[in-house]
Amino acid sequence: NQSEYQVLSSAVGLVADIARSLGQRIQPFCDDIMALLLDNLSNNNVHRSVKPQILSVFGDIALAIGSSFKKYLDIVLQTLMQASQLPMDHSNYDLVDYINELRENCLDAYTTIVQGLKGDGAEPSPDVALLQPHLQYIASFIVVVASESESTDEIIGSMAGLIGDLLSCFNVNMIPLIDNETVGQRLAKGRKSKVEKTRTLCTWAIKETKRLRAQAQGNL
Repeated sequence: NQSEYQVLSSAVGLVADIARSLGQRIQPFCDDIMALLLDNLSNNNVHRSVKPQILSVFGDIALAIGSSFKKYLDIVLQTLMQASQLPMDHSNYDLVDYINELRENCLDAYTTIVQGLKGDGAEPSPDVALLQPHLQYIASFIVVVASESESTDEIIGSMAGLIGDLLSCFNVNMIPLIDNETVGQRLAKGRKSKVEKTRTLCTWAIKETKRLRAQAQGNL
């Protein structure tokens, strides 16, 4: 029901709850759900407030169905790329809030997609390698978020969580992409945040970056 955006928003939120509750058991319904979500996301008549939610739900579904998310991966990553490229307009406060919400949900979606493909094992699943061609763009998006003066503590926390997960999956191969001065400065600032989650995630990301940077130098 695209004309009633509040009802649509509730339905999208319910999909997230169901995915988290059912896990793999939601898989038989995912083709229809994903088609509807993508249709709503691309429809200009759908109220924009619903769209960040949809991006986040992609991650919830990825986390629920794990490697089975591979069939949706390319279209979802393309969609996240398009959403994350919307420019910030500092003269429009409403738009600043919207872009921040969009970016935070993009970061969270990337994180849960990584976690879903990585799997629960001690070693990352080979499926996570499907993200390899997209790492350069994801890293550049991280730099954009780190460079933005309007990025909130919550966004920086989401950014740090994504960095930590990428490092845990791709190890030293990720260092050249995210070992950036701007990113490092934002993580250091986030480590002093009043938001506990942001402090914890930034501390973790800094620790992992230092550990893998030392490992990379030791391999030279």
